[in-house]
Amino acid sequence: MGIELDQDGEQPLRVGIPAGEIAGFRRAGPTAGPTAVFLHGAGLNAHTWDPLLEHFAGAAIALDLPGHGDSSWRDDVDYSPATNAIAIAAALDTLLSAPAVLVGHSLGGLTAIVLQRLRPDLVNALVLVEALPFGPDDFAGIPVQARDFMDGPADYPSLEAIVDRAIAFGFGPSREAIRRSVESNIRVRDDGRVEWKYHWAKVDPTAVFRGDYRDLWGALEQVTVPVTLVAGEHGLITPALLRELAHRAPTVVVRRLPTGHNVQEDAADALAAIVTEVTDAAQRIGSGGI
Repeated sequence: MGIELDQDGEQPLRVGIPAGEIAGFRRAGPTAGPTAVFLHGAGLNAHTWDPLLEHFAGAAIALDLPGHGDSSWRDDVDYSPATNAIAIAAALDTLLSAPAVLVGHSLGGLTAIVLQRLRPDLVNALVLVEALPFGPDDFAGIPVQARDFMDGPADYPSLEAIVDRAIAFGFGPSREAIRRSVESNIRVRDDGRVEWKYHWAKVDPTAVFRGDYRDLWGALEQVTVPVTLVAGEHGLITPALLRELAHRAPTVVVRRLPTGHNVQEDAADALAAIVTEVTDAAQRIGSGGI
């Protein structure tokens, strides 16, 4: 029996872990070179990477974080980077045969930092997309596109109502792109109303922004693989966070793109080019090149 692929040539994944299941999809690439593992941000799912993957030729695995997409929910609603990293590492033990490049957006990036410290054998490079350790006061009193959008109704009358709200908040390069992103991240209830798939939406939609992740600076300082930060010019990475990064981890390569927080949707081709550079470099290092 062959591997079952969907209409986009992707293999759907469901991996059993001690805390339930991690869902996502795998896409084949060239036989040479490391796999890129993509971890999305809070309130999103693996398909947020679809626009980027249209421009990325390498092997790819995109996973739903716990409590998101089709992955299992936790009774304790603990979706912190540390808890997520344990779950993702367990899934990658099944999915990987060699170290991978971890590409993490926002909460997925914080999860990737922890995962590299927890299981360095699984990781040969990090790409952090709009992801640096922050505390609850870093965004106090300032507009934050993602936080303010997530702090909305628990359900909506239709898909188009969510698309309208996303456009009003300045998300996405086009209405069609926003619709595609939203469509993969909702479910239609029996009463016809539409709600988000992710667990936090039902209990505390903006919880991630009140978390204190400053202890992860120590983990980032100790990362032993190449790290690239991709920051949107209109995203969450403030000048203060960049100054902290320069002080604590000066070897991190910083790339700026003219986007908001969801770089993977706003500038998919440019981010794909950066990920390709990192995977190519990881391949050269792995093969003994320079």
